[in-house]
Amino acid sequence: MSNVPKDLKDLAYHPRADLRSSYETPFGRNLWEFMKRSNNVKLMEDASSQGRPAIEPLGQGLLDEFDERDFSSYRHKLMIGDMASQIMGELGYRFVAKGILLRGAIASLLTTASQYRKL
Repeated sequence: MSNVPKDLKDLAYHPRADLRSSYETPFGRNLWEFMKRSNNVKLMEDASSQGRPAIEPLGQGLLDEFDERDFSSYRHKLMIGDMASQIMGELGYRFVAKGILLRGAIASLLTTASQYRKL
């Protein structure tokens, strides 16, 4: 049984043109599956409801599952934000602000991220 909510199970990622080659790697595909997991989606929704960047609570999971060196690529960092944006949009959230300083484990990978609010 999949740990992805039914409504996101088949959600396809549509990368921006500058991120397409990064997505078409094992890291990019695995990152998309990580981002869609129901527990990660719940974490993103909870953070958003508290006025925090959606990706903020994903830090430890990203560190546990991926090599920290994967995040040295600027395009990989952009891709995380782009993926979060697509997931949050699919769930009925809208973009509120960018450049919010991150706290916690994710701060070792990324400095800032976007904030979303439920429509």
